[in-house]
Amino acid sequence: SHNTYLPCNQNLDVVSTDAITNALNLGARVIELDVFAANNTGTTPEDLEPVVAHGIELVSGDIFTTGQIKFEDAIETVRKFTEKTSDPIWIDIELNTNKIPHTNKRIGEILRKKINFTEES
Repeated sequence: SHNTYLPCNQNLDVVSTDAITNALNLGARVIELDVFAANNTGTTPEDLEPVVAHGIELVSGDIFTTGQIKFEDAIETVRKFTEKTSDPIWIDIELNTNKIPHTNKRIGEILRKKINFTEES
């Protein structure tokens, strides 16, 4: 399930939640998501929103080699699938966020909102 969000290859491809769904339906139980800020040199909350894409992390501005989807949409796709199975599903998140506090905070918020975590005492 390497680069699960891509239906074909790592360059010049579309990014799709359908690719995630297809991988899960075919038996994948580890989903890999490469996560970037939508625009790591921007300053607005929209610029710093987490997205799933394939690319190269650069301080001067990330270079995307594919399209992108919202991180929240990718997580929602996985969440919906978990309602249909008792199998454990792992989400492998490759953070390419240049340590952007806003983006990392949003990733945590989205995971807490979409995934039912259990806290141990």
